[in-house]
Amino acid sequence: MTDSFMGFSQRAFEFLEGLAAHNTKAFFDSQRDTHKSEIADPAKLHVDALAIELPARVHPRLRGEARVGRSLFRISRDTRFSTDKTPRQDAHRLPLLGR
Repeated sequence: MTDSFMGFSQRAFEFLEGLAAHNTKAFFDSQRDTHKSEIADPAKLHVDALAIELPARVHPRLRGEARVGRSLFRISRDTRFSTDKTPRQDAHRLPLLGR
C-alpha cells in the first residue's frame, strides 16, 4: 500500500465484475487478498484524500473517516431485512459525513 491514493486499478474493477457474476462465499474467499489489496486498502487512502479536499473545496462541514461504519461500507451485506439477498456488495461506496 502506498501513502497516497492513486486510483483504483483495473484489477479492482475486474474483481468487482467477478463478484457481481459470482456473488458466493467461495468466490469471495478465493479473492479475499485481491479485495484487501485492490479495494479495501485503496478505499482507505481515497477517504483520507477526500477528507483533506472536501472541506476546502465543497463545504467546511464535510468530512471523511477511513474506517468501516463511518466512511467505508462493509463488503458483506446485511440481508436480514433486505430484498437483495446477495451476500456481498459488488460496488465501492463512500458516504460523506456532515459535522
